[in-house]
Amino acid sequence: MKGSSTKFSYGMRRAEVLSAIASISFLVVLTLYLVVEAFVRIHLWTKGEMEAVDGKIMTIIAGEFGPGLQSLDWYRGGFLGCC
Repeated sequence: MKGSSTKFSYGMRRAEVLSAIASISFLVVLTLYLVVEAFVRIHLWTKGEMEAVDGKIMTIIAGEFGPGLQSLDWYRGGFLGCC
């Protein structure tokens, strides 16, 4: 870790803290958005007004992105969040 200097009074630690705050803030906003969307979909489902899901697009997305992300995780040496 770099120490403090006249240009960077807190060294590089401040950048790490700011990037961690930005990352957590993004995750919190994303989580809140997904929770709101889930409640809206549940509400529409209970009223019988929910849009139909296009099975073809769903299959393509699951088939393309699922195995790709899984193989990326295996390439890194982990197994779905481990290591």
